[in-house]
This record gives sequence, C-alpha cells and structure tokens, in this order.
Amino acid sequence: MTTGILDSDTGQTLRAVQDTPRHALAVLTDPDSPLLDAVVWLSAHLAAVEYVVRPEFRRCVDPDSVAQQLEGAVRIEHMLRALEQQLTGDALAAHIDPRQMVRSVTQRLLEYIEQERRLLDVLRNRLTPEEQRHVAARYQRALERGPTRPHPHAPHGRMLGSLAYRVNGPRDRLMDTLDSRHVPTPHRPRPPVKTSRWGDYLLGASRASSGRDDR
Repeated sequence: MTTGILDSDTGQTLRAVQDTPRHALAVLTDPDSPLLDAVVWLSAHLAAVEYVVRPEFRRCVDPDSVAQQLEGAVRIEHMLRALEQQLTGDALAAHIDPRQMVRSVTQRLLEYIEQERRLLDVLRNRLTPEEQRHVAARYQRALERGPTRPHPHAPHGRMLGSLAYRVNGPRDRLMDTLDSRHVPTPHRPRPPVKTSRWGDYLLGASRASSGRDDR
C-alpha cells in the first residue's frame, strides 16, 4: 500500500489520493480479505476527499463535474452504509444479499475511480508541484484523523461538510475502540507518555521486585 508516499515525479504527487480507493477495490474483489476493511478504507477516503480535495476541485474544476463527483460519492456512501449494516448483523439489513451488494459497490466504485481520476488530472494541470504536495500531505493527515464509517446523511456542503468531518472523525474512532473494531487505515501517531518521578520510582520498584531489568 503506497498511500501517503509522495512520488518525486511532479505528475504523481496526488497519486496517494488515487491509491486509497484502488486499494479498497482490491479488498472488495479478494475473497480472503475482510469486507469491513473495504468499508473503512472507502469511508475514510470519501471523508478525506470531502474535507481536503473537494475544495480544490471547486476552485479548479467546472461546477458540473464537481457536482457529479459529489453525487457519486454520496451514492457510494449509501451503499457502504447498507453493506456495513449487513456485515455487522443489523436486523434492518438482514434482507440484503451481501454478494450482490459487493458486486454493486464494486461496479459503482469503478465508475467513481474513473470520475475522480479525471478531476485529479485537472488539478495536476492547475496546481504547482508544491501545491500538489501540500494537498497530498493534508489528505494523508485527514485519513489518519477522520471518519472510518460511512455517513451518507451527513452534510456535504462547503461549511457543514467540514464540520461533519470534524465531528464524525472523533466519534467514529471512539466507537471503533469501544467495538474493538479493526481499523486498517493509517493511524495518527500517539506521543509517548512521559512518567513523573514517582511513576519512574514505581516502575523501578516493580522491575526490582520481579527480578527484571529492562535496560
């Protein structure tokens, strides 16, 4: 997985944005991969695009193309929500055939990937290499901190879409912890915990009493 790696070729600095949905597609078509991983990858990608990339689309791409891309993203979110419900045993989704749903999501995702590629090509032509690297880096951070579940009914506008990202990200990650849910997307690194002198003393006493020395 190459998400987050910025290619030295200035024409490829936005490739990280394209890699994530392609990775999700690979998970969907691999019978040995957990389908919930694909739900997480795509949910995180769509949220990061909403927060970071779509504002650039609005600035550089014609409005009709941006509206079509947004419509395609929301449609996928609805399908992901239904698939997630079925996979997690939600009684409201018991009637859904998971194999048919996966086929539908896969077909829709193929269309979305091509649609998104065309818009990213416009950005490559409009943005400087430095601007592209900046967008790619912000996208990577958004993957690490943002939502991990589909939110088709959340706002997707300029202001409210950004607010929804900031609310849903912490909420989803809290729910992931409470549910002990595997999250395959990149994680925000946690700073090391610095112990106090009293804590160091207790740790030293504990090691001494057990006869261990971790040095």
